[in-house]
Amino acid sequence: MKLKSFFAFFVSVLVAISLIACADPTTPPEPPTPTISVADITLQEDEVKDIVVVFDPEDAAEDYEYEITEGEEFISIRNDKVTGILAGVATVKVTTAPSQLTTTFKVTVTPDPTDPIEKFNAMGGFESASVKDLGWIESTAGQMAPDGAHKRTGDLSLKIYGGWDESTSTNLTLDYTISAYLRRVPAGEYTLSYFRQGGVQTEIKINDTVYEMNWTHKESGWDHYVCYFDLEEQSNVSISFHFVADEESDNATERWAVIDDVSIIQYKYVKMTLPSIIELDLNPDVERTFAVIDESVYTILPELPEGEEIEDFALTIDPTTTAVTIEGAKIIAAEKGEAEATVSFKAYGKEFSETITVWVVNSAEDPILVGIYKQTVEKINEVGGFETDDWDIATLGFANYVDDDSIEVGYTYQGDDHWYYNGTMGYRLSGDSGLPAGKKISVYLDGLNFKEGFLYKINYYTDLNEGIEGAVKIFQSLDDVNPYTDEGLYSAQAEAGSGFVKQTLEFVPDSDLNDVVLIFVFENTTESTLWGCLDEISISYMLYEEDIYTQTINMINRIGGFETDDWEIATLGFANYVDDDSIAEAYTAGDWKRSGEMAYKFGEEGLPAGKKISIYLDGLYFLDSIAYSFKFYTALNGIQGSVKIFQSLDGVNPYADEGLYSADISDSSEFMEQTFEFTLSSPLDDVVLIFVFENTTDETLYGCLDDISITTEIAD
Repeated sequence: MKLKSFFAFFVSVLVAISLIACADPTTPPEPPTPTISVADITLQEDEVKDIVVVFDPEDAAEDYEYEITEGEEFISIRNDKVTGILAGVATVKVTTAPSQLTTTFKVTVTPDPTDPIEKFNAMGGFESASVKDLGWIESTAGQMAPDGAHKRTGDLSLKIYGGWDESTSTNLTLDYTISAYLRRVPAGEYTLSYFRQGGVQTEIKINDTVYEMNWTHKESGWDHYVCYFDLEEQSNVSISFHFVADEESDNATERWAVIDDVSIIQYKYVKMTLPSIIELDLNPDVERTFAVIDESVYTILPELPEGEEIEDFALTIDPTTTAVTIEGAKIIAAEKGEAEATVSFKAYGKEFSETITVWVVNSAEDPILVGIYKQTVEKINEVGGFETDDWDIATLGFANYVDDDSIEVGYTYQGDDHWYYNGTMGYRLSGDSGLPAGKKISVYLDGLNFKEGFLYKINYYTDLNEGIEGAVKIFQSLDDVNPYTDEGLYSAQAEAGSGFVKQTLEFVPDSDLNDVVLIFVFENTTESTLWGCLDEISISYMLYEEDIYTQTINMINRIGGFETDDWEIATLGFANYVDDDSIAEAYTAGDWKRSGEMAYKFGEEGLPAGKKISIYLDGLYFLDSIAYSFKFYTALNGIQGSVKIFQSLDGVNPYADEGLYSADISDSSEFMEQTFEFTLSSPLDDVVLIFVFENTTDETLYGCLDDISITTEIAD
């Protein structure tokens, strides 16, 4: 290169470098072109997923909107969420503003694999805080709420109501609809079924056709309704419930409802209504030695259409039942006792069954209640339904026990069927305004008489909000007692539960009870106002016969806690077996027990080294074909023990000999549950049950026995 040329090139480079060095450093580079993108989405029918719009760069984010350009029948979009409606593929266009950036993405909706009927039946249990979350579609001009206080099954039901106007003390009107859409329901015959309380006007549509719901029966305060629908081929099915309470509707009965267990049954459902109890008498003079189960006794609901009849009617009993026999449709009294008969039949090709309880008595042999004792039974059964023309409980003979913590309600209630179990009236525990927090209420009958030697069974039905505790009790008098806290001559706690729950008090007076009081007590233990109802009090009776085998069971369960006023085990029927190597302890102890006030301790100063101790009951009777299960509790601290049954203690060593039946007892320093089980092939009469213990160590040890009990069941 010539020197001149090189010099020119060098000057050019210097000038370029100078220009670059002198450039304005504040001039920004050209920004990249913004873009948006959305990933394709796959979801199932009824599934909801988020749509994520990605801006690049992130600071280019601006408003945008969606447009379903293809397949709008398959999806819906709202608030950046896409919902699968129907299996198929949709295309969605996204456009931003103001930049007008665009992109598209596809949404693939796959079929819901869930069985549509199973899915609907799960929805119908209303086990969620939101019916929408379960899959229902709702529209409302009132209110609805999951209800945990009045549920038939599970934890929740659906309550429909219009709200409450404090100024007028009235329920507000409502207009509320829930609907469901079932896809690909197979062809077949179906029953739509649901349970309801309350009287709100209800219209039900299946595939936009109004169906009349048929009442079948009442179950624990819930009315059951059904209707039939058929599908000739696989189809989509829509089902809606429309609840309406307008200004003309009754404030008390027609402006609220609770529904539960809405379901589709995959056959035509029918219900056979039967008497719950039939009483037969072995005495031929009363002409009640048998009962025929036919159309005069039962009813089929919904009614079968003309030309349709039930088929394969059969009446059966358990083969071990001895109280009755069966001949065709006839139940025949055989011996005193209780039995269950099963009625089975077919309707619309489907088999159904119901059960009947049968009581068999013998009025020719057994003492029959007469006079004041018979009048008591008749009175309770006459007034226990709380049916009276003037609404006054005093007309029926009832009264309230009132103290500072209780309220008084002197009238029966007639209104929506939620507040009575049967008939047209019930006794609402809460009055018009509910049972206030912390308050109590009771209702009683006095002047009653019960005959010794009879087994009485008092049944009644309660519908109690959770938090109301109740009981039924019998007192000689209400003078100087607190019926809410005192136990009474006989008593039984009431079980809480949504809808009406059957409650029972059974007792056998060991002497005549004259001029006594039967009282039902209830207490609101919460801090909120609650509601409750009592209805359908009834009483039945039979002569009570306790055989020697039952006496053995009852005696063991009565004395097994070692509770006695004089501390002597002999008072309870226990004794010690004593030999040269054993000690005796004739008293219970109060300083070491599992429950109650007393237990049996192995010696006041402990069980000495190398010594034994035993305690037994004799004169016991055990029946064949019965599985017996003893349960008891021991704390042994190293002491060895076992439980045994001997025919007699004569000529045996109960510590060393095995016995007819026996079981070792496990060691534990704290009270431990022990079991002893056996099943007999032949009866054991006048035998001995003995508990034996031995200290095999070189030091004194302490042990204790408590809470002996026994249960039985029929052996396989």
